[in-house]
Amino acid sequence: MNKSVMFTRFFRYLKSVMATVFVLYLSFAPPGDFRKLPAIHIPHADKFVHIAMFFMLAFVLCCDFFKAHRNVRIPNVSFWIVCVLYPVVLGALIEFAQETWFYPRSAEWFDWLADILGVVAAVAASLFLKKKGVLV
Repeated sequence: MNKSVMFTRFFRYLKSVMATVFVLYLSFAPPGDFRKLPAIHIPHADKFVHIAMFFMLAFVLCCDFFKAHRNVRIPNVSFWIVCVLYPVVLGALIEFAQETWFYPRSAEWFDWLADILGVVAAVAASLFLKKKGVLV
């Protein structure tokens, strides 16, 4: 694959790359970076944050995929790899990395479950909106 093709593919998925960087920042930033935010005293509120982060990531991936593959019948194998498998594996790797290298962060497998829930909701929403003609 030549550099021109790689460069073009990168820019087709630029929003997805930026969304991934945003999720990684939120996942690995020291907890002290968020102390200035108002405290939310809702049990398991962090799970809602995980759902929202991975909903956003998967939805952006789906939108970029739809734009990059306008003439491809959706869903296909590439769609499932890019829009489902990638964010689910990313969520698992983040939990592993938090436990291993990012003290005081720790792995919580319910966080990963929340990530998966966000991905499933985003894919379902994007496929529904694509079918209705809202997403191109």
